[in-house]
Amino acid sequence: MDVKEFFLERHDNLYSKNIEGLLEPLTHEQIRLRPHPEVNSIAWLLWHISRCADVGMNVFVAVRPQVLDESWLKRLNVSLHDIGTGMNDDDVSDFSQRVDVDALVAYHAAVGQRTGEIVSDLRPEDLNVITDPDEVHELVRQEGLIRENAMWVADNFSGRPKAWFLAQLGLAHNYGHMYEANTVRSLMGIHGG
Repeated sequence: MDVKEFFLERHDNLYSKNIEGLLEPLTHEQIRLRPHPEVNSIAWLLWHISRCADVGMNVFVAVRPQVLDESWLKRLNVSLHDIGTGMNDDDVSDFSQRVDVDALVAYHAAVGQRTGEIVSDLRPEDLNVITDPDEVHELVRQEGLIRENAMWVADNFSGRPKAWFLAQLGLAHNYGHMYEANTVRSLMGIHGG
């Protein structure tokens, strides 16, 4: 199994079985719920996971327009273009109540599909291409990808090989927040998934 095969197998599991297991028993109200004031809703977590993957895979790996730019903001009923890092509690609550949950699930699936296409087209030598820090910061500001209070994220994206974006924003980041989403479910008294 090579790197691409490994990635696609884990990614497919994440975007099919894991997300279905997480969302299947939940109502839209439960997906929007913040069962404790200091935790994010599953809706927000799904947004953040999707946005980070959309940005990482499209902007920094494939150097192409994001899935979000394909008329998703209107469908989602939000105006946010950033990845969500740095949002305060009121912003998270407002987003969670406002977002169209069905459109959010569809956006997440579209990002997953696009990511699979991008990775399938990568050549081994593409994985070693390093992101230019100046270009990263310019794209982040130009596209409004990160809030001013979270610009440390742009530093974290800078000088990384494309393989890092696959490992971090394509898999590890998603799995981490999926575990967080399962914790949110547990706080609602819903176990499994």
